[in-house]
Amino acid sequence: VQTCALPILDLFFVLSGFLVSGLLFKEFKQYGELQPLRFLVRRGLKIYPAFYVFIAVTLLIKLFQHEYWHRPLLHEAFFIQNYFGGFWSHTWSLAVEEHFYIFLPLCLVAILAISQHRKRGGYDAFALLPWISVGLAVVVLSCRIVTAYRLPFRYCTHDWPTHLRIDSLMFGVLLSYFYHFRGEAFVSFVERFSIGLALLAAGGILMICATPMESSPFLFTVGYSILYLAFGALLLL
Repeated sequence: VQTCALPILDLFFVLSGFLVSGLLFKEFKQYGELQPLRFLVRRGLKIYPAFYVFIAVTLLIKLFQHEYWHRPLLHEAFFIQNYFGGFWSHTWSLAVEEHFYIFLPLCLVAILAISQHRKRGGYDAFALLPWISVGLAVVVLSCRIVTAYRLPFRYCTHDWPTHLRIDSLMFGVLLSYFYHFRGEAFVSFVERFSIGLALLAAGGILMICATPMESSPFLFTVGYSILYLAFGALLLL
């Protein structure tokens, strides 16, 4: 089940990175500034009410069944279940999302701070973003390779940690950046290479889905990179 769910989660990560960063890019284009606190509050209002009701119901069941609940509750409540475990095995992806929601606005604000000495008009305020995205992709892939080399495969160590999966989200951010700030050239590129993008999407997804995860270090290292590239191509199409 975990292996079958893997492609869906990576599609979700790429799409989430694209759409969530788009909210911040639209805000900047409209107002000339970012409001990270407002962004975080809006994200929280969309997620926290339903999630904490879900956790509360789970806690009641655990109490009724006299099961251990103390540490899993804290891990779920503070979104660190993807590192330390929680009540459920599927909420790890929500923890990755929450960490991304904190990282993204801070990253964009830092880029603006670096660029603030430039003039307001006639320059790309987020021109550093592609370089940061590529650098992060290399670092995360390196971390996956080191983890695969040093530790036997376990989902909690190779699949769930934020520092091993956030490159999928940042690739969505990168696509969103080109869409919002280099729109005309971006659309032209997609139209020109649509067949190649289709082949990349189909080939990458089929290759990963046909590879058994537990027995293939390739899948949970380079395979994740191929997968988000394939889903990114699908998103562009």
